[in-house]
Amino acid sequence: MAARADSEDRLVRFRFRSDRGPTVEVRGEMQHWLYPAQLEPVGDGWSEHAYRLAPGAYQYKFRVGHDWVLDPENPRTRARDGARNSLLMVGGADEPVLHAPARPFVFEEDDGRLCLRVGLRRGHGDRLELRWDEGAGMRWLAMRQVAHEDEHLMFEAHVPGAGRSLEYVFALADGRLIGAPGGAAQTFKLAREALRMRTPEWWRDATVYTIFVDRFRRAGGWPDASVVDRETRAGGNLAGVVEALPYLADLGVSVLHLTPICASHSVHRYDATDPRTVAPELGGEDGLARLFDAAHAAGLRVMLDVAITHVHRDFFAFRDVRENGRESPYWSWFSIQNYPFFEGYEPGYAHYQKGQWQEPLLRAEEPEVVEHLCETFVHWTKRGADGFRIDAAADVPRSVVRKIARAVRATREDVALFAEYTPDNIAHWTVDAVDSATDFVAQQAVYDWLWRRSRTAGRVHEVHAQRRFDRGGPGWTAIAFTATHDQPRFLTLVGDPRIARIAQLFTILRATIPALYYGDEIGLRSEDPSRAFEDSWPDRQCMPWDETAWDKTTHALVRSALHLRRDRVALRRGDEHPIAIDWRGAESPDVLAFRRTYGEETIDIVINGGPNPCRVPLPELEGNGAAPLLVLGEVTIDGARAVAREGIEVDAHDRAAVDDLAGLTGDAHPAIDDARTRGLDHDRTAGADGERANNRTQREIVLGPWSAVVLDRVRELPENALDDATALANNRLLGALAFREGATVSPAYPANLYVTITEACNLRCQHCITHAPELTQAGRARALRPWLLDALREAFAAADYFAFAHGGESLISPVLFDVLAAIRKAHAGRPGRYDAHLLTNGMLLRADTTRKLIDAGVTSIMVSLDGARAETNDVIRAGGRIATVLANLRDAIAIRREANPDLRIGLSTVVGVTNVGELAEIAAIAVDLGVDWLKIEETYPATPFARRDLIKPSAQPVIDSMAIVRETLARSKVVLVDHLDPPGGCTCEADRRADGAALRAFRAADDFANRTSFHPCRAAWEQACIDPDGTVHPVDYFQPAIGNLQDTPFLDVWNSPIVQRMRGRALSKTQPDLRRICTTP
Repeated sequence: MAARADSEDRLVRFRFRSDRGPTVEVRGEMQHWLYPAQLEPVGDGWSEHAYRLAPGAYQYKFRVGHDWVLDPENPRTRARDGARNSLLMVGGADEPVLHAPARPFVFEEDDGRLCLRVGLRRGHGDRLELRWDEGAGMRWLAMRQVAHEDEHLMFEAHVPGAGRSLEYVFALADGRLIGAPGGAAQTFKLAREALRMRTPEWWRDATVYTIFVDRFRRAGGWPDASVVDRETRAGGNLAGVVEALPYLADLGVSVLHLTPICASHSVHRYDATDPRTVAPELGGEDGLARLFDAAHAAGLRVMLDVAITHVHRDFFAFRDVRENGRESPYWSWFSIQNYPFFEGYEPGYAHYQKGQWQEPLLRAEEPEVVEHLCETFVHWTKRGADGFRIDAAADVPRSVVRKIARAVRATREDVALFAEYTPDNIAHWTVDAVDSATDFVAQQAVYDWLWRRSRTAGRVHEVHAQRRFDRGGPGWTAIAFTATHDQPRFLTLVGDPRIARIAQLFTILRATIPALYYGDEIGLRSEDPSRAFEDSWPDRQCMPWDETAWDKTTHALVRSALHLRRDRVALRRGDEHPIAIDWRGAESPDVLAFRRTYGEETIDIVINGGPNPCRVPLPELEGNGAAPLLVLGEVTIDGARAVAREGIEVDAHDRAAVDDLAGLTGDAHPAIDDARTRGLDHDRTAGADGERANNRTQREIVLGPWSAVVLDRVRELPENALDDATALANNRLLGALAFREGATVSPAYPANLYVTITEACNLRCQHCITHAPELTQAGRARALRPWLLDALREAFAAADYFAFAHGGESLISPVLFDVLAAIRKAHAGRPGRYDAHLLTNGMLLRADTTRKLIDAGVTSIMVSLDGARAETNDVIRAGGRIATVLANLRDAIAIRREANPDLRIGLSTVVGVTNVGELAEIAAIAVDLGVDWLKIEETYPATPFARRDLIKPSAQPVIDSMAIVRETLARSKVVLVDHLDPPGGCTCEADRRADGAALRAFRAADDFANRTSFHPCRAAWEQACIDPDGTVHPVDYFQPAIGNLQDTPFLDVWNSPIVQRMRGRALSKTQPDLRRICTTP
């Protein structure tokens, strides 16, 4: 018995040798555990079957007769909950590491970071280290344990994702390095582009509402709202959905998922007679067009549902087969056993399960069937569908779904697809076939906790941690639900609305996309919980639109939770981690707590899913208090009754919402009466007790039966500390005061912030000090990712000067404008101004870009020009064209003249042997253009060319050329910034130095060009430089790194021991009286 992989074409042959005679099958994650592949004899007692498999981990087993058999020739196994299978690694690591360079083991987060996950076989330690390189050298990072299985501990780590590629290896506690197969310590190599997911942004934030169209709403009202059987159509239609759009928008969902709307004989319409026609009784083509238009106007998306495995006997292709037999061109579309066909349960062809003999199965491996399916999805895409649910996706080869997805995306890129997928290995589908897949394993864990009562809340956490690991992507790659339209409603199963509310709240606030079943939000239920999957007709009842029949408490909860998710980025996009509760007394098996985080926003959800009250220590988070956002049931915090700022009290002006809160928390509370009287806004609705509970550090939560609280983990300030707004508004002053007082720890963020957008460049300048041409050519240039914007949010708000003057060409990256937008947002409403300075090579500084930069808040642009003629400039700055640069500059100056923005524009020239004779001409160009300054600086010998071209400032050609430059500029308004041999030091020293006048003149010119005031003596308190991967350097980029913002808050990095030592050295060189002079305005 053996399974082996061909490393080149990923052709994997599963082989089995047996003398026992019965047929041998192989089953596993290659496709679907329910779909076996029979092994064929190949001689000498061996039989085999071949799959083509991408890199990854695949569990499998052989089945010999009725016996399940592990592969004895493959010792690798993986086990969960006692189920042990053989494990095949394709392109993955050797034992004891469980990892392959593919999802679910590595993927890109929404914020641009790369997540790496790995399993470590038990018995090989409890620690793992990731060693990785994104282009700036090998780094080390301790991995964090996030889950566990029977045989493995599961770890993860995040890297900045700044590079175009990633190399990595894992280090065990005993020092061994485990990497790619092929030799000791071979690194895995990944191209970042291969990890990028094309999922539309709107889907990543989605909340789905499933509408069983026939039973949701009929325009004008139901003729008979009591219909619950599978044979009778109640008459719901698309016009009814249009009427319900205001209700749905107010509820807070963002996506409507409609069950099939095609022509069909059934109520459910999954057995299409014509899959490309809207059923006339639903409103036909015009009705669908009206729904699309109205939904989009209301800010809602519409997804259609398409069955790809089966059709009705009256489908055109099968009808042709019925009439013409083997002569039909569609004979190969179906699995036909006997012809002519019979009416009944053995009709002579393969049909849908559960005796549905009128629904023949399509042969999905048939190319013409695949073409037909692709054309069907494209048809609805062109009609305006925003996305699709693919019914029973696991029942066809993944390659088919992949082709459907490609066809759809080729038609329109912003279409989303999710799969109804019942197996547990959803990452095998979301990697390249669909955006998301339903997670039935996670649903059943909730059932075990709240309904069957067979799992504790802690065990639910373990299962969900495993599911988080398995899905191999951000939360939105999985879809969570309490029930689908194929199942009895959760309330039908449990019978108690309090329990159902717990399940709904948990589902809505998890990291996965929540999918609500129509009517669950108003307490819809049936009296028949025994129905099997796809036979839940009693729960497909008509939606009641008489609000007196609704469960108002459930509706208020669902609406509030959906609004909270919509308004809080941590709940929309944040990661999800179980909270380990530090129990002081008896542990409650019903309490489940988890944390959602995104950047600096943290929200905790604490749930009691049981009938007994319990005391729960407030989850620890250093320096953070806890402000209730949503309260369900009876909850107290440190003895004070919890009153939510948000959530159910969405608006204290809304008396109904306040009444709903009273319904959740018991009798009316003084805080509620106070809110009614004062009409306060929901952010200030807490009464005196509630305010005290919100504003002091909490220690204990008491949860009543079936209750929950959602907590905003707001940062608490130490006593007498300045509030954030005051500190940020006085940031530069606070840093200066720390310097003046001789403090090596600063309460302020750097006032001057240099940010590298990208290390890539569109030119190949021969003297480049950042080595951008080499990094770009080698594919090792790093780029800033979205996560860093959030990590810099407070630093952006505090700083008043921003420079983009290092690395590559910032204008080649659209992220530049994201950064500028983040800075503007951080400063919105703040007094004072900030300046943003951009260095560019000028090739991309087109007129529209200049206008965009002005609108984005750039106040200073410096363009590099290293020659007055093409034969000089365009050789030094290879790939550049001086004619283009000068034309762009003239346009920029003209735009400034017309729009009169607060913008300075200047030139920068690096002097070398090659261009020293053209300095006078460059000065003339500066005057002719009408720029504000000309900066001339010395060549830095960073490259072979620069070392050859180096010329000393004292060389006669430099002296002569600079004399002409000064004379030329003296007759104009152009400021000369002479960086050839500038006097060092700070302006505060000028009165004590012989060259004080020159120092003042240089500092004034340099500050003019940069649009800020530099104070070199206190630069270690005022100036920081940020690499694209979040690495921070004090003062300038050539100083050593002091930390990385991915894992450490900015102020902690900014006051690290390295910086404190640097400040100590600066203080030792600066006398106290000079520090006072330097900080005196």
